[in-house]
Amino acid sequence: MDYMTLKEASEKWGVSVRQINYYCVGGRIPGAVKMAGVWLIPQNAEKPVDGRTKIAIVTSLIVIVFRQVIISKNSIYQESILQILLVAIVTLVAVLFIFKKKVPELY
Repeated sequence: MDYMTLKEASEKWGVSVRQINYYCVGGRIPGAVKMAGVWLIPQNAEKPVDGRTKIAIVTSLIVIVFRQVIISKNSIYQESILQILLVAIVTLVAVLFIFKKKVPELY
């Protein structure tokens, strides 16, 4: 597997080296490893969604709710969770439409 450095990832994704370092430390880049004090990022890794945007917040909410649906065993509880999920999806679509953003990748 080929790897790239923080600087190469920074140039590829258009964000600062420091931000890439935060992604690595936070475990947000699958396959990133630290060897001899240097982060190595897989060449095919995709840029994580910036958690500071409204779209990322709504996307995170959808992922959390979806995980709860999978974990839940109670059908009444599941039904209310699915309603919350529907509202979150509608909100995401509205935000995407208003700001004309692409749908972010879910990890």
